[in-house]
Amino acid sequence: MNPHVLVPTQPEITVTAETPACEFIHVGKQFDAVKVLRDISLEVKRAEKLALIGPSGSGKSTLLRTLMTLETIDAGEIKVNGETLSHGSWPPEQQRSDGQAARARRRRIGMVFQQFNLFPHMTAAENVAVSPRKVLGLPRKEAAERAQKYLAMVGMGAKSNELPSRLSGGQQQRVAIARSLAMEPEIMLFDEVTSALDPELVGEVLGVLRQLGEESNLTMLLVTHQMEFARSFADRVAFLWQGEIHEVAEAKSIFDNPTQDRTRQFLRAVLEAR
Repeated sequence: MNPHVLVPTQPEITVTAETPACEFIHVGKQFDAVKVLRDISLEVKRAEKLALIGPSGSGKSTLLRTLMTLETIDAGEIKVNGETLSHGSWPPEQQRSDGQAARARRRRIGMVFQQFNLFPHMTAAENVAVSPRKVLGLPRKEAAERAQKYLAMVGMGAKSNELPSRLSGGQQQRVAIARSLAMEPEIMLFDEVTSALDPELVGEVLGVLRQLGEESNLTMLLVTHQMEFARSFADRVAFLWQGEIHEVAEAKSIFDNPTQDRTRQFLRAVLEAR
């Protein structure tokens, strides 16, 4: 990172129960000439469960990746707890800044991907404990205890000493969820976390997500093609198409009575294909 590029100092923010957990404000993103996010504006409430649905290539995963600062933005602003996380006017190296304030804001967010990305030479417990030790600086014993806590939460306590190669895909994904939870974020992002699983393993991972939603105050953003799960799990659903949010509403409303033609077409096609 260029040492002369600094994230601007931000004014003191008073966080209340009404402060959104995160905000996208006129966010734009393009790769070369392709606009993948077009003027996205969206507020996500604290402890809200938001499902992002839409056809492949509509910008859902990119939206999550901008919130995780894995992708920079070209326009607009992203806030977490009222503080600016990234801004379209900042150069890419500034948006990815490793400054202390930027790291603190990013640390509030955890993300689980389609692929499990576990270290193959580490046990489940070691995979979960490594980030609390290396990133948060926890003592080895405390990190190990935290790993056991979150492995138990996702039903993997009995498999804590197993290497990933001895775990099923669903079990590996549950370890990956525990790994993100062990950083104790305020916001969790799930990017099609069941898409790499065999159909018979999907239910066990969705069960873990449902349990997290019911038993925690986490804010959760979920990209999914599991429409029935989105309907029963999410507080609200946002439908994306061609990089735009075409409709956002309470889950029951968007599935029972979508207001936009493109939303109706998508849901009809997906539900008829089951």
